[in-house]
Amino acid sequence: MKKNNYIHINSGKYKGKKILLPDVETTRPSKSIVRNSIFDTLQNEVYNKTFIELFGGSGSVGFEAISRGASQLYLFEMNRVALKTLQQNRKSFSDENIEIIGGDSFQNIYTILDKLQNNSSILYIDPPFSIRDGMENIYNKLYDLIDELVESNKFKYIIIEHLSTEKPKESFRSFSLNKSRKFGKTTLSYYFLSK
Repeated sequence: MKKNNYIHINSGKYKGKKILLPDVETTRPSKSIVRNSIFDTLQNEVYNKTFIELFGGSGSVGFEAISRGASQLYLFEMNRVALKTLQQNRKSFSDENIEIIGGDSFQNIYTILDKLQNNSSILYIDPPFSIRDGMENIYNKLYDLIDELVESNKFKYIIIEHLSTEKPKESFRSFSLNKSRKFGKTTLSYYFLSK
């Protein structure tokens, strides 16, 4: 049985709008229950904020953020097929402030830091799972990146979607692990800027 090649926006002004999924094995869309959990946790904090999705895939979480009132969206993706799908999905949100940045997320995230206001942006990171070939060290690399990024003082919330078998770090400098929520093989870990 062929699976759907799209998902729907869950809530907000674009509720029900279709988001196309890339036809590649290397990306996996965040499940509806996972997306709902993110925005149930953040609630009104998304409104008028800049939302950044690293390893964007279909952009389902970022487009959900736009639907729920984010003022600016940055999507980062390296895979060419996924990037093409992101560009197609972008057309459905032509009136919104959305920028898609192709290439290595680890390098390209630095290109937007000067555009962000201090302590206000939301960073959502959904890297390839470490069980994929060549990705065994992905979390260590990611944690090093976050340690560097938080020095910029641009972020208020950092959310990591990761394998449930991965024990998340307790803190990144001024950010503390607020909570983790498990959804089968996937876990969301929320880091909030310490007061």
